[in-house]
Amino acid sequence: NSCTTRNHSLENMSTRKVTVKWGKKVFEIEVGESLGEVQAQLYSLTQVPVERQKILARGRQLKKDKDLTKIKPGAKLMMMGTAEVLAVPTKEYVFEEDLTAKQKAELTKEDVAGLNNLGNTCYMNSTVQCLRRIGELKGAINKFRDDSSASNDAHSTMVKLMGDMFNKLDV
Repeated sequence: NSCTTRNHSLENMSTRKVTVKWGKKVFEIEVGESLGEVQAQLYSLTQVPVERQKILARGRQLKKDKDLTKIKPGAKLMMMGTAEVLAVPTKEYVFEEDLTAKQKAELTKEDVAGLNNLGNTCYMNSTVQCLRRIGELKGAINKFRDDSSASNDAHSTMVKLMGDMFNKLDV
């Protein structure tokens, strides 16, 4: 029984060959007990600095040396990270919500088509504007809106308001 325990602990202490996928490249490396050694091997192969390496095994990030004990020979790991240093943007971007009312007025001297973004509504606004371009949908909404026998529940009211908004956007 003690031999089995000893063999098992020796097996965990030995190195194991694993494959690491990084982008479209695949590397075969030796994994021992130290995550730092694994990161150093990957740095020498990819030039991705250790602080930008994220190594995953079975969807979980390896963060400590003890995480390596679960890696079996032949396992497939994945590394994320970039070797290139990201350039500092040359142009400073200013977002509408950071502008004063006066600055907004100066930028919008002419009438602008579309919906105003309120906070993080840009995805919703773009979806609404895409739906507006579907002629069959717009026709059905207008037909429903003009139907005097339509009920006034919340769903019907929503459809009628959407039709009003589509028509206002067309002006």
